[in-house]
Amino acid sequence: MKEIIFALAFFFTSGNVIDTNFKLHKYDKENFKKIYYSKNKELVTTFCVKHSELEDVKKSKYNHHNDGQKTKYQVSKTQEKMKVEGAEIKNLDK
Repeated sequence: MKEIIFALAFFFTSGNVIDTNFKLHKYDKENFKKIYYSKNKELVTTFCVKHSELEDVKKSKYNHHNDGQKTKYQVSKTQEKMKVEGAEIKNLDK
């Protein structure tokens, strides 16, 4: 039953996720599955097809007083990549 619901979600969204800053991110089926099945406030590192980079996705579910349960996605660059970019910048300055 869970696989059917996931298949419908992937069919309707095509792997697209809108984050809290209203930016569009696109994931392939396997990476979208990681995000879809992640627990509340769990950080998942996946590959964004649209931006061609690794991203950290944090899924937050909350109860809204009128509309029931809602889900927000907070997407940021992977911390490991940011560390590598910072090291490369420091090396270029020397």
